[in-house]
Amino acid sequence: MKNLISLIFLSLLLGPGSLALASDKEKELHDKIVQLLELTGAISIGQQMGEAVSQQMILAFREQNPNIPPRAFEIIKEVVVETMNESSGDIIEPIVSLYEKYYSEKDIDAMVSFYNSPVGRKMIETTPAVMQESVQIGGDFGRKLVPAINEEIRIRFVNEGIIKEE
Repeated sequence: MKNLISLIFLSLLLGPGSLALASDKEKELHDKIVQLLELTGAISIGQQMGEAVSQQMILAFREQNPNIPPRAFEIIKEVVVETMNESSGDIIEPIVSLYEKYYSEKDIDAMVSFYNSPVGRKMIETTPAVMQESVQIGGDFGRKLVPAINEEIRIRFVNEGIIKEE
């Protein structure tokens, strides 16, 4: 609150041009964040999400109806990816606001520098594969734990009288 009052007081002292400076500074930060999102590929999130969502939908359709023709899967992918791409612009501003909330302009500059470096570009190129493999590893790990978790829950339920011993 003090900062807001100080800003208003300072802008009154300096005149209307000072507010333009603040908004120019904000626009500069906004543009840097958009540059970072473009650089990292995050700006194409609609396509990335569309691919992932369509794959999940295709798996679910295959489970429910193994005899569904291959063309159905093509249609699912086309519709989902197209819809996500058309809507991806709607998510950019909230993401920019999120970056503004958590990162300073100095942070953004450092990230842009990093992602423009050879190792940063390598990270951008390899992150999708690393993430895909990480999801697989996490899924496998989780599936190994499910029997032990289920057994422990069953034991605790029996001990606390929630269910009867089978």
